[in-house]
Amino acid sequence: MQNKISNNFRNMISPTSGILLIADPFLKDPNFMRSVVFICEHQDEGTFGFVLNKKFEQTMDDLINNFDG
Repeated sequence: MQNKISNNFRNMISPTSGILLIADPFLKDPNFMRSVVFICEHQDEGTFGFVLNKKFEQTMDDLINNFDG
């Protein structure tokens, strides 16, 4: 019997901690266009991760008070 899953979802992997998400080359969302995201945590309430290939202009000191890094 042939698998009837749509081709759009055939290669989808559920987001879990420790995986990399690579944006589809034709994704038009400017927030994630050509991005590589490392997933740190995924729960029903939401997902947390870091974009690895985009420069972030702020430093840790700018984001966290009294950061000694």
